[in-house]
Amino acid sequence: MIVPHAGYAYSAPTAAWSFLQLDPETTKKIFVIGPSHHVYLPNCALPIVKECETPLGNLRIDKDIVKELHATGT
Repeated sequence: MIVPHAGYAYSAPTAAWSFLQLDPETTKKIFVIGPSHHVYLPNCALPIVKECETPLGNLRIDKDIVKELHATGT
């Protein structure tokens, strides 16, 4: 799914309806993809943290997938 991130005042109702479609019991992987709004990044920015805080609760970062993405050099 694609969920807007324009700020709570503008996109919260749409984002909330999107998140309601997720079933935590059957959702296995979530990828958060977004642009850099403030600095140029020549490659993909990858997380260095173990968890990401989201409206769905804290999500564990799959370090193996991060390692695979890092190995691509993009």
